[in-house]
Parts: sequence; structure tokens; C-alpha cells
Amino acid sequence: MKFDFSDVQGDFTAIPAGTYETSLFSCKQKNSQAGNPMLEWAFTVEAGEYEGRRVFTNTPLLPQTMWRLKNMLRGFEDVGELEGEIEFEPEDLIGQVVLCKVTQRTTPDGTVRNDVSGTVAAE
Repeated sequence: MKFDFSDVQGDFTAIPAGTYETSLFSCKQKNSQAGNPMLEWAFTVEAGEYEGRRVFTNTPLLPQTMWRLKNMLRGFEDVGELEGEIEFEPEDLIGQVVLCKVTQRTTPDGTVRNDVSGTVAAE
């Protein structure tokens, strides 16, 4: 195998914290390393300087973390009211445009990564 890195500009850098217009690229149910169910979300930034960049987050599906799922679903109008019991299929949300609240976090090795703390409806 042969590769050409001559046009590669440095390492990966996180985008600044802020609110970005995004579309949901993927949302899959998986298990965490601890074996707990979770949703793995990937959003694509749709406009501005960071257009085309992706941001990711995981949402554990445990009773004590339902507040995180609620924060993630706020921007998806097709889900309906977020009160009581609700039902939705993650794949039905693919392609929908929402505003993502993007944050930054530092990993134990000092790398700055993005995270998504929630969504709001796109205007």
C-alpha cells in the first residue's frame, strides 16, 4: 500500500464550542463498553466555516440518563412531545436538520474533542 501525506495539514482539531446547523448523519443503537444500551449519534455541520465536519456523541439509555436523551431529541420535531412515554425509530431521524449545541472536552491524554450536549429545532 502506498499513501501520499504531502497535502495533509496537521492533526485533527476540534471545532469551537457553539451552536451549529447540522443534519443527522447516523443514529445507531449499540452497547457501551460496560454493556449498557446507548445511542451513537453523528451529525454533519451544514453551513459556515466548519461545513462538512462531523460531531459525535453517545447517549446512554438508562433510567438515570433519560434527561440526556430528552436533550438530544428536543430539536427533532417529528418525535413530538417529550412527555410521558414516547416511541421513535432512530433511523427515521436521519437527514433531519437541527441545531446542535457543540461543546469541547479534554480527554485524559490531553486531546480536545467535541461533544453534543443537545439539539434545538432549526429555524
